[in-house]
Amino acid sequence: MEGIHTKPHIAPERQVETRGVAKTWLAELESIQSLIDAGNTEEASERGKGLREQALKLHDGLTSRVSALLSIIYEAHGEQELQRVLNVVMKPESMDPNGKISFRQKVENIMRFTRCHLLPFTVIEDEEKVTFMPNPCPSGARLIRAGHYESPRNNSIVRDIGPMTYGRAEMPIYCCHEPAMEISSALRTGAPIFIVDPPRDIGISPCKIYDYKDPASIPEKYFQRLGLSKPEGVIASSVRSTS
Repeated sequence: MEGIHTKPHIAPERQVETRGVAKTWLAELESIQSLIDAGNTEEASERGKGLREQALKLHDGLTSRVSALLSIIYEAHGEQELQRVLNVVMKPESMDPNGKISFRQKVENIMRFTRCHLLPFTVIEDEEKVTFMPNPCPSGARLIRAGHYESPRNNSIVRDIGPMTYGRAEMPIYCCHEPAMEISSALRTGAPIFIVDPPRDIGISPCKIYDYKDPASIPEKYFQRLGLSKPEGVIASSVRSTS
């Protein structure tokens, strides 16, 4: 499909190389470990920072590609096809295969998933849940702050009020992968794997990500915004564990 999202000069950050990257980075990690073992911590630190910058450049290029592809799908086929595609490609089962792993393990899995974005985040625990709070969100907010929804990239804003926007009037298209993950996991296990609570000023104030210790205590409103009804008996039941 020819259009603004397919023109390379519009978003040069998308021209990242992915072939052979993993092998190269693993070799660099081994070199950094050798430096640490030899006591050369200063050089190891500098090499580690350089590797992180390489990885972040690739990360940002790929999120830019994804936002462009989602924009093409939405503009050509509409909100329902966007939801279908996201429900297929987003795989919450990679973090919680059957909705029955321990709460501790699920939190650790979500932490590993979040660390893949290479930016810091805060974790707060209270009696009912754990709250993750990246500031900024390392994917959706970074795209917003980098101007991906403005000229010349002009990525799509979804304005079909429904599950893909959490019932809001609009949602930046990349951010729609979050409700897709919640829907996919809720349909499979009876409860969303986690709850994203986006602020009104998405991209400016941080989103909050909730992981409830007892899935049955997830408020009804978080099901309703996905177009779902909270089941009387939540299928998934994470087993609390501190071990």
